[in-house]
Amino acid sequence: MSFLRLLWLRRDWLWSPISPIDPLEGQGVNWRVIPSDGVSIAASNDQLWLRPRGRVVPKGWYLFLIQHWGDNPRVTGLLRSGRYGMSQGRPLFPIRLRFRVVHVNRPRPLILELQQVPEPMQLKRLCLVRLPAWEAWRRIRRRLNRLDRHLPERFTERWRYYNHLLQAQANCHSVVNYRRWQAQIESPLLRALPVLSDEQCALFVQADLNEPKRVNPDQWVVLVRPGAVMSSWSLALFTQ
Repeated sequence: MSFLRLLWLRRDWLWSPISPIDPLEGQGVNWRVIPSDGVSIAASNDQLWLRPRGRVVPKGWYLFLIQHWGDNPRVTGLLRSGRYGMSQGRPLFPIRLRFRVVHVNRPRPLILELQQVPEPMQLKRLCLVRLPAWEAWRRIRRRLNRLDRHLPERFTERWRYYNHLLQAQANCHSVVNYRRWQAQIESPLLRALPVLSDEQCALFVQADLNEPKRVNPDQWVVLVRPGAVMSSWSLALFTQ
């Protein structure tokens, strides 16, 4: 268990494919330990539920962080205090490290519901850390100042605005910028492609539509535009 219950890391969370909120399904919840890095967990009906170890999360302000990998570009996370408490949500796009300020108004269980999870998911980072109230206010104010200079004066109204802002992003279509996708997804996949031998390369013939030529029955024809150059890994991709 984390020190003084002020910090929950990935090893301090449990997960379940069964809803703990539904009064019928909740009776059969079997909470499981989150597997080690590189091992995926699978959802049931495109949903997953997670919670910190221990019976309750103490009252206070927290910073929640999560990062997941997998083919789940539209995941939305809803943090709920207790079974019927108000949900605090935001979109959780893959690869990105996502975070938000969370408020627990009294000691109670904290449940994270992940929606739109059609494929297995790897949880790279998962953390809940206690924040002083002034630090939570500073983070909320900084986030809102980026978007709107005319903010409500009362903090309670700013808190509602902050929640509305993050939950409204669930309909956003921006997933991840292409440069980061290249670095973290495409490059590892290309490095994993096999290196073709000279015999395997001879099975492919590069041809120009304007100058067709006869090829052997066991060869493949790759059509390219005049002046185009094929990448070193392109033929290996065709063999997969």
